[in-house]
Amino acid sequence: MSGPMSPTLFRRLAALYCGFARLVDRLQPLLALGLRLYVARVFLLSGLTKIRDWSVTLALFENEYHVPALSPQVAAVLGTATELSLPVCLRSDWARALPPACCSFLISSPSCPTPICPTSPSRITSCGD
Repeated sequence: MSGPMSPTLFRRLAALYCGFARLVDRLQPLLALGLRLYVARVFLLSGLTKIRDWSVTLALFENEYHVPALSPQVAAVLGTATELSLPVCLRSDWARALPPACCSFLISSPSCPTPICPTSPSRITSCGD
């Protein structure tokens, strides 16, 4: 008695899956670049918004963003400088070269509390690649 899938159907599905996996693997650098450019744009626009009205930025850091161990003025300057300099790193892929601890420190501004820096992406190879 044969199973629900014949060997030829299974081989066709496996070949289809492997072809799709190879296509995604080829497009991965382009997709990563697009994602880095999108995140760089978000950081740049946030930094430009903070520069546009510095009094509002200081008020946010005094009342809304409670940064421990830093005065609101220092935190505002560091957060804004990070949001304006990080897009350069993301566009040129320098963020991968930064150590994870340094990257966590740079990105820990209140507007983005979660580090985004990729440390060492693991690459899964499949389908005989």
